[in-house]
Amino acid sequence: MTDKKKQKEEKKRRKAENKKKPFVDDGHTIVDMNVEGFPWYDENRSAEKEKKNRDKPTKKETFAMIMGAYKAYLPMFLICIGVFTIVFLILWLLLRMQY
Repeated sequence: MTDKKKQKEEKKRRKAENKKKPFVDDGHTIVDMNVEGFPWYDENRSAEKEKKNRDKPTKKETFAMIMGAYKAYLPMFLICIGVFTIVFLILWLLLRMQY
């Protein structure tokens, strides 16, 4: 009998966990909704004002982004240089051969 009670309790517990939690709005904006054609569109809202509010990366962050880009492009660049060198050497050898 206790085994059935445990199963029922476990089933109730799983059901409670799976219940949908209520949505809580934290006020975080993902996309600017000031779009022409919408009733709340404001022409006077300047893009310069919005640009000033953006966070600028520090010099250290900028350097890290540039180095990350170099690290991402470096393997492909080296492969291209290697293939070019191999093709150049093959052509050079073929043209140097005398029949």
